[in-house]
Amino acid sequence: LRVSKDNGVTFDPEITLNTEAGVLPDVSIASNGQGAVAIAYTDERKPGYGVYLNYSKDGGLTWQKTDTRLDHPIITDAMKQSANTEPATFANSPKLAFLKDKLVAVWQQVDMTDTGHKLRIVSKILNNQDNTWGAESDIFSAPNIQPVALSAFNNQDKFYVFAMLGENNKGFTGILIY
Repeated sequence: LRVSKDNGVTFDPEITLNTEAGVLPDVSIASNGQGAVAIAYTDERKPGYGVYLNYSKDGGLTWQKTDTRLDHPIITDAMKQSANTEPATFANSPKLAFLKDKLVAVWQQVDMTDTGHKLRIVSKILNNQDNTWGAESDIFSAPNIQPVALSAFNNQDKFYVFAMLGENNKGFTGILIY
């Protein structure tokens, strides 16, 4: 990442946000226009894929020393019995939006179940007032559906996510989140 303080005439030296290997090109960036900047990306540093976030409060001049993993895999009873408490997850396609004093993160995640797998479109909110993340919330969940293509846009008040569903649920589904 390179930051310009003069509208793109010159740039500061490069800043590396993630020193782990495996960042994939699916990246989302959001700013509140008042100095807060967030970047979310898919990373394969652990088995499978995970969604990670890094955050700046000064317009991108400095960043968190370590990024934050947003997704959490569901641990099934079968996984617990086999002591598999860190299963491979398949979380990707992060989307970010600042809505007033909150940062909203959305991604898709495929979790293994005892009878197959489950696709979830998940959201999580960072409250900028106290810098705490809320719990994950499933926006959409269905068994045995393949990952989807996600697209999103927002204005100051609302965040819209669109999912291209496959299998028997073919079609383009829009979801108003907030």
